[in-house]
Amino acid sequence: MEKYKESSALAIMQRLVEKYSAKTGKSFEESMSEFSTSETYKQLFDFDNGLWSDGADYLLYWYEDELRNKTKETHV
Repeated sequence: MEKYKESSALAIMQRLVEKYSAKTGKSFEESMSEFSTSETYKQLFDFDNGLWSDGADYLLYWYEDELRNKTKETHV
């Protein structure tokens, strides 16, 4: 079951990064580098919370929300 969760998380991460790259115009590599340091990335691979099963669109929303919150924190 652990291998299934990991392969699902990897597939979702790839789709998320592709979608994020298309939205922002950043390269896949740049987007992957940014995503891999995020809290969303950490949560995706914490298999106890089930985020790995929610899909790329939901996870992209979660990641963009994280980025918006970071932007707000730096402007306060």
